[in-house]
Amino acid sequence: MNKHLKNLKNQYNQFHHDFLQGDRSDGIPNVLSPDHTFTDALRQRPLTSKRIESILAQEIDELDNEVKRNYQRNNRLINLDNIPEELEEKILDDFNVATSGDRSKLLNYFIDKRLKSLTEQIGEF
Repeated sequence: MNKHLKNLKNQYNQFHHDFLQGDRSDGIPNVLSPDHTFTDALRQRPLTSKRIESILAQEIDELDNEVKRNYQRNNRLINLDNIPEELEEKILDDFNVATSGDRSKLLNYFIDKRLKSLTEQIGEF
């Protein structure tokens, strides 16, 4: 298998691995745990690497109903391709309209605080 295909396969597996594990910081439980895990202060059901490999080896339609539903839940919440188009446009419009701060005093501040490494990279601010 050439390097490019291997890299794509690794990215694909990592993408689906993230759906399986969820994201605790965003309140998204793993595929073995119910929706209300974090809101009811429950512990997540353990998701071992062996179990992850087992799930990844199957097609989504072959998974049991609870795991399949939770996988689809996590995909919908984590996958940025699922952002509604009108919301995506609003986010991009707000980002493009956002004002940037006044950078004219940065150099003096960096010099006063002896931030030499930041002074060398002032163009990045």
